[in-house]
Amino acid sequence: MDNIIVGNGSSEMIDLIMKCTLSPGDKLLTFGPTFSIYELNATILGAETVTLALDQSFRFDERIFIKEMLTLEPSLVILCNPNNPTGTLLTRSQIVRVLDASKSIVVLDEAYIEFGGDSVLDLIDAYSNLIVLRTLSKAYGLAGARVGYMASCEYNIQIVNKVRPPYNLSVMGQSVALEALRNGQELGQSVEDILQAKVEMTHRLKGQVRVYPGGGNFIFFSSDREDLYQQLLTRGIRIRKYSGGLKGYYRVTIGTPEENKALLEAMEAIYE
Repeated sequence: MDNIIVGNGSSEMIDLIMKCTLSPGDKLLTFGPTFSIYELNATILGAETVTLALDQSFRFDERIFIKEMLTLEPSLVILCNPNNPTGTLLTRSQIVRVLDASKSIVVLDEAYIEFGGDSVLDLIDAYSNLIVLRTLSKAYGLAGARVGYMASCEYNIQIVNKVRPPYNLSVMGQSVALEALRNGQELGQSVEDILQAKVEMTHRLKGQVRVYPGGGNFIFFSSDREDLYQQLLTRGIRIRKYSGGLKGYYRVTIGTPEENKALLEAMEAIYE
């Protein structure tokens, strides 16, 4: 219990950690593209976000990252594994190298870890600068319940607890979370079904778009069809469309068998 704080989703944990580590003018280091809430929260606190771009295949190079980290000396480092939205997977050895080299707190956002990737949750006592984030929003399907947690050494937990609101998790949220955890044996089958569906969908989509390999319960891909999003929308299907530096890139979450079938049939009709 001394190693965990539970709260209003892992997003609240990100906010609390930043309140303890970032001041105006400080720097947050991460890679990108990644979860936009990192930069948003840092900006609110007056801190600067430095984002190192992943390579053209959205892979992470820890050597480049560590070199920048040693030069920049950021107050906080955040790594998302598997990454949102690209699905990029970091190996355990890559993460350990970053932890060994960092003089600041390193946050591992493992929101999608149940769907693949090397967790470092077991290292929270070995590294005093490590914080691991988890959520019940993804694999457990409880996004609306807003329940997440952070795990770290006892000292870090004590510090973050000082800025945690006293009523940050509702009784209803707690009840739903406990029920989900009690029925945790069903989670394994659900995750297995999702990953199997992902393999099948990836295979079929590869003939139409460029699919990027990675973890998570979603598929990240690019397409030359500028009207793809609108074409799907007219068929009653909404996927995630990106803009700016990610124009032409999309993400689709693995759904029910009926939803997956509808998407694949729509894609076949669009690309025929």
